[in-house]
Amino acid sequence: MTHFPDLTPYAYAPSPDPAFNVGWLDASAPFPTGPTPTAFHQKLLAYCRPQYVVRRYRGVQTCPFCAGPQTVVQVGSGGEQITLGNGEIRVIGTEVVYAAPTLIYHYVVDHDYRPPQAFVEAVLAGPGPGFAEHQILLRMVEGKFRRPALPPEVDRRLRNRGGQAGELPAPECMPNNIVRIYH
Repeated sequence: MTHFPDLTPYAYAPSPDPAFNVGWLDASAPFPTGPTPTAFHQKLLAYCRPQYVVRRYRGVQTCPFCAGPQTVVQVGSGGEQITLGNGEIRVIGTEVVYAAPTLIYHYVVDHDYRPPQAFVEAVLAGPGPGFAEHQILLRMVEGKFRRPALPPEVDRRLRNRGGQAGELPAPECMPNNIVRIYH
């Protein structure tokens, strides 16, 4: 897997979403370790469920830290098997969005990886899987969310009051951090 230091701008693939890297680990670079709360593990796994994964890869990444033959990492959850290493997750923080590979769950639970505290807090407290804000973000990442064109009279009114042509007011359902990032 490609290594990106934590909290650097996301650059794995061309993307409309400005995000910051977390958990892009590789055996060639050391990473912080330490305990993380069980509640964090449970919530992080929810992000890795198939319906919340973005940027699905054509193949599956294996863990660079596990000894022995490289095998696909799967995790059991509520009677289903979740395959890790097949895409990315997005986590909404207070001021930023984080991008991580799905293998982050395995790194945290099995290799004691300690993500940045801001990421841990975002997973624990932010609008996560199932919340409207998260669903909108996922649709933006996948290019399935398009803001409608403004009617000419609205565009004219915006320009007359000093706004940008084509600028659209923020939807009420989006948290301020997503509005700031996507405007």
